[in-house]
Amino acid sequence: MGQEYEARYLNNDFLRIQNLKKIFGNNTAVNDVNLIIYESDIFALLGHNGAGKTTTINIITGLLMPNSGEARFKNVDLFQHMNKIRTTLGVCPQLDVLFDDMTVKEHLEMF
Repeated sequence: MGQEYEARYLNNDFLRIQNLKKIFGNNTAVNDVNLIIYESDIFALLGHNGAGKTTTINIITGLLMPNSGEARFKNVDLFQHMNKIRTTLGVCPQLDVLFDDMTVKEHLEMF
């Protein structure tokens, strides 16, 4: 499937992430994540608790900024054009997401 699959989907990236990294203090939550998701593909992010799944999703949706790495959504830089990207990309958290250091107004503005 390798080359045939790549040729079929070349330049048809929906979401491309390269070398994504997020560090909290002394803990590396996301370490050099690389992935390509193609339009119309089904994608699942699986892993044990603490593997960095939620952090990765939070970065992709703009809730967190990475320490390093690149991400492009429909060939648009995810981190420089989040307002444009949010018109077609979002997240619905499984649980209530509230940040202790933000006010109620700040939560409402963010979501």
